[in-house]
Amino acid sequence: CETSHPALSEAKVLATELEVECKSRIALKAQIHAKLQLVRDDKEVEIAGEGGIVEVGSATRMAEGIDDAVKKSVKEGAQKVHEFIKEAEEIAKELRQRDGERKRMKARQERMAKQAADAKKGKKKKNGGEDEEDDED
Repeated sequence: CETSHPALSEAKVLATELEVECKSRIALKAQIHAKLQLVRDDKEVEIAGEGGIVEVGSATRMAEGIDDAVKKSVKEGAQKVHEFIKEAEEIAKELRQRDGERKRMKARQERMAKQAADAKKGKKKKNGGEDEEDDED
């Protein structure tokens, strides 16, 4: 059996191209999963409204799901350096950053609410337990 037959070399090229395409599609699954998680997070932000804060931790859980999808894709044969895998990892990183910001915003909101409550208590003590509105009458 001759191994230098033109059809055999052409078949090898096709097989290699198909293998690369298959691995690319595996990586694409991770990228699509990541994009869906990002859209889901954007939707949660939209629902929370301009002044609202999305639940702390939800974006981190989504990022962990993306990490799992990336690990699965790599295990199935996708290359760790594939552009789709890299993009999925970047989306996971962005979701973690968003969650960190939300955590800081929630802590700030709680701190400000506590300061406002403390200021209100202090004002009541100064007025002898009466509200300012009662003094104006």
